[in-house]
Amino acid sequence: MIKTALNEYFHCESSLITPRYEVKIKITRAEKKLFHLASFCEINVLVNLHTNEIPFREIADEVARLVSESDALRGVRISRKRINWFVCSDKGGIYLYEALATKENVRYGKMKNRFIVINTDDGTISLGPGHPKNGMLSETMRSLLERFRVMQKDVWLGEMFMVFDACLINSKVH
Repeated sequence: MIKTALNEYFHCESSLITPRYEVKIKITRAEKKLFHLASFCEINVLVNLHTNEIPFREIADEVARLVSESDALRGVRISRKRINWFVCSDKGGIYLYEALATKENVRYGKMKNRFIVINTDDGTISLGPGHPKNGMLSETMRSLLERFRVMQKDVWLGEMFMVFDACLINSKVH
């Protein structure tokens, strides 16, 4: 159910499916300068991990390729990218967050990365170890998962989208 809601939330521009992972990207903001040069671009990325492997560098390189091929930025030079990663796994949690948010991965190439890890089995959300919003967001997600069958789909999706928006807002502050 979480994956379905995230797929609706993303309405992605580009995607990639491999046996180990699935990636969807959505460009949310690009600040263009003179002569169609962009100095900044913000991108939301949805990653569904299908195995225990975490090939972050490989995925990040694929995201950079997908962004460069995107119609929204075709012919535009991007000097900086902020990537908001929604990483989903049935084994996700704090440990997956810590494996992703290493010093080398937080800044990779021209990317500045923020991670949101979602356990698709139990609804646990991790914005980082000890993040003050982890508990509240996880409880809200679990409550929505429990009420899925008794709510109208549009209402349920709307509430899920609010949780995802809250994840984005709160991943910036820690």
